[in-house]
Amino acid sequence: MRHDQIATQPEHRRRGLGKAIMGALSNAALDRGRSDAVLLASAEGRHLYTTLGWRLLTPFWATVHLP
Repeated sequence: MRHDQIATQPEHRRRGLGKAIMGALSNAALDRGRSDAVLLASAEGRHLYTTLGWRLLTPFWATVHLP
């Protein structure tokens, strides 16, 4: 996993941690006057985000060419 990704170990999933973290981040953004955001999500994370009201705008694919 890259350093800019957040994941929950399988034995700790489905306990509300992701919902709590996303709620805190959303509240912090709203406190700073932000009401819009873009989120890149894994297939596994997409379910959480859609249940929290995020909607799929477009699938995202990243590629890199390594010589």
